Amino acid sequence: MGMKIVVAPDSFKGVLSAAEAASAISAGLKDALPDVGCIEVPVADGGEGTAAALASACGAVRVVADSLSPLGMPMESEFFSNPADRTAFIDLAAASGLPLVAPEKRNPLHTSTFGTGILIRAAINRGARRIVVGVGGSATVDAGIGALQALGAKFLDETGSFVDSPACGADVERIRDVDASGLKELLSGVEVKLAADVTAPFTGHMGAARVFAPQKGADAEATERLEKALVHFRELLLKLGFIDVFSLPGSGAAGGFAGGMASVAGAEIVSGSDLVIESVRLAEALQTADFLITGEGKSDRQTLMNKAPFAAMREAHRSGDLKPQDGTSPFYRSKKQDKAMQGNVPVILMSGVIEDREELVAAGFAETICINDGCSSLENPLDSAVAARRLRLAARTFLMTKC
Repeated sequence: MGMKIVVAPDSFKGVLSAAEAASAISAGLKDALPDVGCIEVPVADGGEGTAAALASACGAVRVVADSLSPLGMPMESEFFSNPADRTAFIDLAAASGLPLVAPEKRNPLHTSTFGTGILIRAAINRGARRIVVGVGGSATVDAGIGALQALGAKFLDETGSFVDSPACGADVERIRDVDASGLKELLSGVEVKLAADVTAPFTGHMGAARVFAPQKGADAEATERLEKALVHFRELLLKLGFIDVFSLPGSGAAGGFAGGMASVAGAEIVSGSDLVIESVRLAEALQTADFLITGEGKSDRQTLMNKAPFAAMREAHRSGDLKPQDGTSPFYRSKKQDKAMQGNVPVILMSGVIEDREELVAAGFAETICINDGCSSLENPLDSAVAARRLRLAARTFLMTKC
């Protein structure tokens, strides 16, 4: 029986999709060993590509729909629909993602998740009764009020007037009352799951504003304004009888989108990586596998916070049978690693940037490979063709070296 390799990378954000990365790795492995058995299982963790990964696992089809950008500009976006089981998969980044806003215009005081709400409504109108939203990669810190507004919720300010739509981050501090009757009518009989890629709380030093707002274009003043707005909104929701968002792990995901949707709309926050790993049946693919190759654009200690490569590694470490180290094994492992990995499938991590290498290896990755090490500085590593070629070469070199 020939060698069997499971290839399960996440996307290389903004450069290669998870499927494209998997294809490049498989091509490199076959360059080295033409008869190698490659099983491609693209994964995600709630960020970019989550909807596509979940859709591919069940045969859902792509749907193009009109929506709004984070700045309220008309645009076409997409989601995935599976009429057979009335399920839809949506990436928040498809209509509310940071790449949709030019760098000079990025400011979470002015961006909204309204476009994502439009996509959720479109999925419901097509008959979906189970909706999964991957919430990574947002340009927003609006506590989800934009999306909630698009789904029928009404927000009132201190004068009793409705907050204009699409509501954005700066509007959160103005809200004094919430009318969720229209929202509840639309979502009656609809299950919404939020696949989160972080466990950030709604507020606080590790929360939606202070950690993530600066990454979305907020200066120090705007960040503190957003933090105070989220604290206000949390207290208001609690006063109005909604679920306390601070008690929900991951409520700070996507600038508080997860918390707002969970509290007001009754959505459930789940681990994006765990949901995807289960849905794509990675455990089944790993049975009798010699090893697993995973990867992402940048790997560091944050990878260990249940990002897709870490979740894939964890699944591999409890699946399959490790080949005996008899001189023909494709792995060179320390005794410490051998003991830790006994009875498990070893995992190779291939990424565009690798930091905190010792921590990654200590966590269980058998080897970490930066695909850009030793490459020409004249090429742009963020060019998709360059990245695919380097990923293919890294896979080829790895297998030729280890076999």
